[in-house]
Amino acid sequence: WFYTLMVLSTALFNKPAFKNLICNGLVLAEDGKKMSKKLKNYPDPMEIINAYGADALRVYLINSPVVRAEPLRFSKEGVFDVVKDVFLPWSNSYRFFVENADRYEMESGTKFTANPRIHSVTTNILDKWIFASLQTLTKRVRREMSAYKLYEVTPHLISFLNSLSLWYVRFNRDRMKGNSGSVEALHSLQTLHHVLLSLCRLMGPFTPFLVETMYLNLRRALPTDSELFVDSVHYLMIPEVDESALDEEIEVSVRRLQTVIEMGRKSRELKGRKTKQPLDHLLLVNPDQKYLDDVVKLQEYVLQDLNVRHFRVSSELQAFVKLTCVPDRKRLGVRLKRNAPKVCKALYDFSHEQVSSLQETGKAIVEGCEVFSEDVAIEMGFKGDAEKFSSSSADGGIVVLSTELTPDLLEEGYAREFVSRVQRLRKKAKLNQSMPVEVFYGCPSSPSNGVIMNGVDDAKAVELDSAIAHRNDYIRHQTRQCLNHQKYQPKHAVVIETETSDIAGQPCTITLTRPCVVFSSDLSSHGSEDFCSELREFVCTKNYASLKKDLTKSQGTLTVNIGGKEVVLSRGVDFFLNVD
Repeated sequence: WFYTLMVLSTALFNKPAFKNLICNGLVLAEDGKKMSKKLKNYPDPMEIINAYGADALRVYLINSPVVRAEPLRFSKEGVFDVVKDVFLPWSNSYRFFVENADRYEMESGTKFTANPRIHSVTTNILDKWIFASLQTLTKRVRREMSAYKLYEVTPHLISFLNSLSLWYVRFNRDRMKGNSGSVEALHSLQTLHHVLLSLCRLMGPFTPFLVETMYLNLRRALPTDSELFVDSVHYLMIPEVDESALDEEIEVSVRRLQTVIEMGRKSRELKGRKTKQPLDHLLLVNPDQKYLDDVVKLQEYVLQDLNVRHFRVSSELQAFVKLTCVPDRKRLGVRLKRNAPKVCKALYDFSHEQVSSLQETGKAIVEGCEVFSEDVAIEMGFKGDAEKFSSSSADGGIVVLSTELTPDLLEEGYAREFVSRVQRLRKKAKLNQSMPVEVFYGCPSSPSNGVIMNGVDDAKAVELDSAIAHRNDYIRHQTRQCLNHQKYQPKHAVVIETETSDIAGQPCTITLTRPCVVFSSDLSSHGSEDFCSELREFVCTKNYASLKKDLTKSQGTLTVNIGGKEVVLSRGVDFFLNVD
């Protein structure tokens, strides 16, 4: 058929019969056989759609060999992988934006509004990086779509979504929560909104249902006279590339930052040091000064992600690194025959200087035979104490991580682990970020809890209890909640969730309660004990948020009328808004 059309078109018009010719391959069963109704060797399409959605199925097929005119062995797991690798990171970034935009509106008292020119306003380097990456993605999508290479779109999308969720959102989490000020929070949220809105426009042809749902919510932040404010995202064109936002230098810098962080994570794993455990310092050694300068500009993210207190750099590779070479026995065996064993042995014994020379010149004479740099793998090792340090290499450099633990570092590690458990408990209780709670804790085997285990104090429990108490301010800042020992927990406090977790090998009970009023131990000046009891019960029935507003208006006084008797209670004298 193709041949016939080609012959006719060439003979009649001296040109091809078609401008673009797209062929699809066969969709086979998972065992490689043709799909058969009789054999029922394929999953029910409606079950796939009901389980994973039509968009996931569409992306799976678009990213398969079928669109390259090759056969596809259809796999249900492949559709699930699309949900896991594409939709979940994307949805998580979207949900994080929505939660923090709501928080911003509640805390600032103003409506969150998008800024289409935010990339020219923000000075944050990661904002500029994600804008540059978005433009690179847009350029690639437009290029591949114009060439009908649909299968090239998804890999670029997955790479960008990983950058968005695992790097941009991760590094800007605290910033979006307002920890760096309202202006920075607004800029980061406007940046994320712009990126998510652009993704909806880019991915409209591939995931029409998902992007429509996202767009209709993201649209709320747009001015009604905006050209992007339309009834459906499918009325919008795929975005054009904004050349002013492209910045290859920033993309290279962040790529180097990512490599350093990945090396640091690997070094932690080698020593079994959890990310929540702070460490003293990280040293980056690389002979390329520009490489070092790029990472130094972004060192705050190295400190943040790798949880180290200090970051150092050096270009003196030889002072910290020993080079070794590992010969490719198979390659050398084919070329050197009988001489290969002695050459391999000599290569293993190469000094740092000899390996460096081989690396620079690309060749060396070993046992009378010529060896090229392609014949060996050059590895970097740290010269220092392997007991105190852990190292990993990439990009022609090495990172060296100090892994010694001091009492101060251990204490901070306990506090970070405690924060993580509180956040998990909030998630378990299905509390959103804006919902206030009070946190109470207790280590059952600590003397501060009034318990002695087996007649002796449990030293580890004392250490944990002390660490939480010493790092109280840090924990409050991270959780943005009140924190107190469980012995101060009011009896009338409404418990939302409680859990005993293992922290540093010790049980630690964490309880979340609704914020509640705490009364002075002596209210006798206002009446009898029975009257004071009724007074407490009445105040506790009031909505906590409304009570706070009323106290602000009344300058800290609360007027209560019980049984015709009017009583004026003073905040800070008769009652307090929390245990603090």
